Amino acid sequence: MTSPPDFNPYASPRAQEPQQPRVADLAPVVLQGDLDVAHHLRAYRVWAGMPMQPSVAISLVVIAAFFVWVGGPAQAAIALWQGAAPPPSVIRSAGATLAFLACCCGFLAMIRLTHAHNLNKIQFAFERGALRSQRVWWSIDGAGVRCRDAAGESLDPWETFVSRKLSNEMVLLVLPGLRQRYLPLPREFCESDGDWQRLVEFVKVKLPEVARQR
Repeated sequence: MTSPPDFNPYASPRAQEPQQPRVADLAPVVLQGDLDVAHHLRAYRVWAGMPMQPSVAISLVVIAAFFVWVGGPAQAAIALWQGAAPPPSVIRSAGATLAFLACCCGFLAMIRLTHAHNLNKIQFAFERGALRSQRVWWSIDGAGVRCRDAAGESLDPWETFVSRKLSNEMVLLVLPGLRQRYLPLPREFCESDGDWQRLVEFVKVKLPEVARQR
């Protein structure tokens, strides 16, 4: 005789965790199109997190205004407006705050210039022929990414890639290495929105999200 299973009438039922779709259950996704300089420029913008989100820009403005107000510049300006000499502590605080804001502005400007330089490098590579527009065909399935282009046909298993980065119009499959190397998959290369959704599911199941790049 077998004993009945343990049952606790006072135990709360466990919430079932949502199951992610298995790659084997997803139909293969085919992408094809002419990969040109515009796609490479868009891919870099996705990689670099461009453009800056409006909420981030608003947050930076609010933080800068807060530092200007409490850090001394506003107090020093009010004192000068009233014809009084600001206290030394206010002057020191104002100088430190302005120096901090100048460093932040310089850092943001350096990031902007770096992004502009990299975009120019991509454009120049196409102009001098180092990169060329080419007709490509991809098939994404459980085995990996099958590619067919002018150089021939190849299969890159999912282990070839280390992470992913997604946007509404582009999927990046990131390759290992210190330099930025990725395979761009534009949304318009999919035959339908359903194919695009399956592509996103494939990538989400197989690859982790890439760390934020700036």
